[in-house]
Amino acid sequence: MNDKFDDIILRLQAQQPTLDNADELTDAIMAALPDQQPAPSSVDSPAPRILYLFRNISSAAAVFLIALFVWQYNEEPNVIPHVSSAYEPVLSHELPFACECSSFNECASQYLAQRAQTNSLKNKIRKHYENN
Repeated sequence: MNDKFDDIILRLQAQQPTLDNADELTDAIMAALPDQQPAPSSVDSPAPRILYLFRNISSAAAVFLIALFVWQYNEEPNVIPHVSSAYEPVLSHELPFACECSSFNECASQYLAQRAQTNSLKNKIRKHYENN
């Protein structure tokens, strides 16, 4: 199969056609071609203008969303860790008491101290009722 293909290729390469009038052939081909008209400007049509507008708006929205993501990612959340009654770490998104502190750590320590006082008071009341 491959030998037949090679034979055909060799015979085609061996043939060297000659043209009697190469210029007439070129002129005939050029005369047969349709006249070229300048391509209409794509900027003048309304469809590309709408696409350009959409592209600009979507690019601006993408930049805005990326900036919003970066801003939110770098913002420190107002989360205070504390220990629940089952001694599991819990995150509280709202402060359960009024805190006028200068730093996060100071506010967290005040909250934990208040929580410890509340728990000790609950334990005293529980022991009182258990003994009676």
